Amino acid sequence: MNIIVCGYGDFGKNLARELVDRHFHCTVVENNQERAAQAASDGFLVRVADVTDDMVLKSLGIGESIDAIFCATSDEQVNILVTLASRSLDEDLLIVARCVDSQSKKKLILAGANKVIDPYELT
Repeated sequence: MNIIVCGYGDFGKNLARELVDRHFHCTVVENNQERAAQAASDGFLVRVADVTDDMVLKSLGIGESIDAIFCATSDEQVNILVTLASRSLDEDLLIVARCVDSQSKKKLILAGANKVIDPYELT
């Protein structure tokens, strides 16, 4: 299974490690140079890019070779935009998104996320 993880903050880092531990092929997409360098140092395939750009999502394989995308940034608006854009490119794509509260959870579901994770609710 080919998976994209958008964002390599604490949540994205732990998520990417867990996916690799479970033998999934994982690409990290990060627009922050330092976090991208950290992801590369941690052994991940990394793409430095703005995931809110539809052309970037297409170039990553959304709609073709990607099976799932995890919107793991700490920015709610980015996660909603990526969810909307990804769903518009691939109606069968598994989309898992991070939210920060119940309001954003509703928005992400309406935007097309299959699963929404609230890390604060989990703890």
